[in-house]
Amino acid sequence: VLHFSEFPRGATMGWLPMVVADPTDPEAVFLCADQLHRYRRTDTETWTPEVFSDQDFGARSGEYLSALAFAPSQPDQAYAVTSHGALWSSTDGAVTWAESESTAPSGHYFYGNTLVVDNLEPKQAWVGGTGYEGAAVYRTDDGGQTWTPWGDGLPETLVYTLVQLRDGSG
Repeated sequence: VLHFSEFPRGATMGWLPMVVADPTDPEAVFLCADQLHRYRRTDTETWTPEVFSDQDFGARSGEYLSALAFAPSQPDQAYAVTSHGALWSSTDGAVTWAESESTAPSGHYFYGNTLVVDNLEPKQAWVGGTGYEGAAVYRTDDGGQTWTPWGDGLPETLVYTLVQLRDGSG
């Protein structure tokens, strides 16, 4: 069943805003904007929106969340990146957030950045974006406190998406 739901009024978001499944509720999704919104299906045709986190991700003009990812092995561990490269982490299922001093590569103006969390190790994640003026991929091993360039041999390129094999082997 195809259903239409309004975006939050007055919210700043990407042209193609990121929508992410709620890992703890099959009837809910997150919409990334200058705040994190959660839509929950309440019946066959109704999705009820709410502001899920009080965190303002739009501190700089035109800024919004461009990617969000949850750790498959520990859904309380979440990572986010904004359209301006601010990196965030959460240990309570995306309710409260801590900003890293590290920054991400810029995202594509339509698609933003990409994030993937290790399937077995929730403190390990990668963020990708434009690599034309530096690394296109950064990695954290400490739950998002710090991020370092990753991807020896990766050419100067744009990284649209990152995935990991389910067994954690790469």
